[in-house]
Amino acid sequence: MAYKANLSILASRYGDLERRVLDRFVSQPDLTEVAVDTSHTLLLDYLILDGVLEYLRPAEGALWAGPGDPPPYELSTPDSHYGPALWG
Repeated sequence: MAYKANLSILASRYGDLERRVLDRFVSQPDLTEVAVDTSHTLLLDYLILDGVLEYLRPAEGALWAGPGDPPPYELSTPDSHYGPALWG
């Protein structure tokens, strides 16, 4: 937890949203996922690239972005829907 709490200090790599996501996980140790809108995926890029955060699935209220029926959750990506997504 101490490592995660200090990640934001390392070379100012993480932006404000990324630091807030890290703070949420640090302040709530039992938390395994957080909902962030897919429109903010770009703002999570460094956490994703560093392997600290990963996309899990669409959250309740997400809207399918393509034609036809939405894919199963395990095949969805942040680009496959609009709205909230769960990240872990």
